[in-house]
Amino acid sequence: MKRTLLLVTLLAVFSGLPACAQDLTTHHVRGNVYMIEGPGGNIGVSVGDDGILIIDDKFANLAEGIRAAVAKLNDGKLEFILNTHHHGDHTGANETLGAEAHIIAHANVRKRLA
Repeated sequence: MKRTLLLVTLLAVFSGLPACAQDLTTHHVRGNVYMIEGPGGNIGVSVGDDGILIIDDKFANLAEGIRAAVAKLNDGKLEFILNTHHHGDHTGANETLGAEAHIIAHANVRKRLA
């Protein structure tokens, strides 16, 4: 009985993880500023002729969803990721998105992430 309950719980928890990327909603704030809302902290987005800057990048499993949401806003390149602090709901997609963009953060954020 305990084994079945554990299995059902694990399936319920982990089956929802990939679906989270579909739970991202983009809101136009003003001008070239947007917000991507979803699980974890929100993402600020600045779209310009010289590229795209995002403020924080949520959880690792949302990287592809974030990339797709940003691509719908503008066909420009993601140039910068600004990490406001070290929590995983703000820096989790650094590994994936950081391969294509510069990551900017306070020196203490870098120390905590290292």
